[in-house]
Amino acid sequence: MLPIQVNPTAGLKSELRELCVPPDSPAVGKPIVELGLPDDFLIVLIGRGDEFIVPSGSTILQERDILLTLSENASFREIQQSYHLEDCQASQSLDNR
Repeated sequence: MLPIQVNPTAGLKSELRELCVPPDSPAVGKPIVELGLPDDFLIVLIGRGDEFIVPSGSTILQERDILLTLSENASFREIQQSYHLEDCQASQSLDNR
């Protein structure tokens, strides 16, 4: 879990969510700028091991990165499906069984 919490505000369409990058994701080894992300999809922070990285377009994604993203639902689902990214909260729930 990343070290940021947000309280939703009325009228805000975007949400902060965590996505995990699995080893088989097509995003692994690519710089963020090459992913062709929609304008309303922002990677705010990357958790990598014990480090937290403020990403730029040249940041290369690695397997097991945890991405803190800000986006609207439609873009979130599109990117999640296109790059086989996992919902970190769902993954953690399965791990805790």
